Amino acid sequence: MIINKHICNYRPVILILDSGVGGLFIYNQIKRVLSFAKYIYFFDNEYFPYGKRSDFLIVKRLINILKTIQKFLKFDVVIIACNTASVVACSELKKIFSFPIIGIVPDVKLAVMLSRNKIIGLLSTNVTINSMYMRNLIKKFSGMNLILQLDISNLIEIVENKLYGKCVSLTLVRKIMRPWLELDKIPDTIILGCTHLLFLKNEFKKIFHKNIFFVCSRNNILQCILKVINISVFNIYKLSKFNFIKNRVYCSTMSSKTLMLMPSLIKYGFSSLEKIRITNF
Repeated sequence: MIINKHICNYRPVILILDSGVGGLFIYNQIKRVLSFAKYIYFFDNEYFPYGKRSDFLIVKRLINILKTIQKFLKFDVVIIACNTASVVACSELKKIFSFPIIGIVPDVKLAVMLSRNKIIGLLSTNVTINSMYMRNLIKKFSGMNLILQLDISNLIEIVENKLYGKCVSLTLVRKIMRPWLELDKIPDTIILGCTHLLFLKNEFKKIFHKNIFFVCSRNNILQCILKVINISVFNIYKLSKFNFIKNRVYCSTMSSKTLMLMPSLIKYGFSSLEKIRITNF
């Protein structure tokens, strides 16, 4: 097979940001398709979780993170792998930085298309639920559908603990989901409005005991990335034959607990974990 030299050497650098390690699911899904790219994963564990921070603090923090990382590392595109940070900060970040920034937001439009009983559940943080962005999104696409919303801040902690090697309590997950489980008609379509929740799909399926559509935004993210890096599906296939990339992962604070993540990080192809001290600009 003959491959153009320029195409063979093309290695876009994708920076993925989250407050925790929930964004690893997004990283893994993107990497399966774009295996030829270089990846930098940064999790802001010093400010974890963003769902408990104010809008102002989230925006200010992400500005500081991007300005700091930009001083040390080169990248071509940024993915905000956090629904809360995306709905709150993306529009502001795009005004400040010239590089492409892609956010992950709850896919209400797809959920409406999939729902059969017209009852849709949205699992996200209160910050996401109460954001103007989400209110406008629901108003635009919900139509005759009923959108039930549930704060899942406690589930985020459960997922983090899962990736730190702890077992997930199905009883606790069921308790958090009880407001929906006790309804006469439960949602038949659930929007996973937080990247952490993607790690709990198996637990959700055990709890609901029925065929439910679980909606996330990973396909939209891939489409956006392909537009930004301007590469065809044909060239993706050719480049996937040359996957010899060492990807890097960074955190904002290091502790003995943070190091407990290494077994999970190794599973995702990372060999080391380093700290980047975030500067306040």
